Amino acid sequence: MFGDEVEEEDRLWYQLFTFDGADIVEDSEMLQALAHTYSQHVSKYIEGHIWHHDNFCLSVSDSSVGTKTDVPNHVGGCMRYGDNVEDEWLVLSLLFKITSDFPNTVAKVWDCDGEILLIEIADLLPKWLEPETSENRVFIAGGRLHIIPISKAKDTPELRQALALVRAGQLEDKPSAGGAARRDTAASPAL
Repeated sequence: MFGDEVEEEDRLWYQLFTFDGADIVEDSEMLQALAHTYSQHVSKYIEGHIWHHDNFCLSVSDSSVGTKTDVPNHVGGCMRYGDNVEDEWLVLSLLFKITSDFPNTVAKVWDCDGEILLIEIADLLPKWLEPETSENRVFIAGGRLHIIPISKAKDTPELRQALALVRAGQLEDKPSAGGAARRDTAASPAL
């Protein structure tokens, strides 16, 4: 049905992976507590906001359910934003805020067009980074955008490998103000 197709196109998916030392937290009870903590932490930014379709919601996603076995258990969600891309941008800002305030947390976010963050900063990206090469390379950590360079993972990295690289900070130099071709991070949007 046509209405279902439109709804599917206007979605934003987000995942939050939290580390305890070098390990990803995968215990369901701990993740449930983290989902509550993150939601409470950003509630002041969304209080009174009128959402176009779905509101920002976090829940525990269990990797034993579904087909992607390389996806660790995590806190995440999916929302329909419809014609209101401001909802999408608000959620992106919340993810930057969460990763800034909880430095052991790494976020991954995409919409129906792919890596939404790359689309918005296309002029600042390294030449090798295309939609075909961006899978498991784009993350938010420490309130900043991080891109895993080919020098760290020539082929598409497995998600766990990519998260470990982001967590360890094993990325290329930070971007300069001059707009050089080599970039691994970009400034976060303000709340």
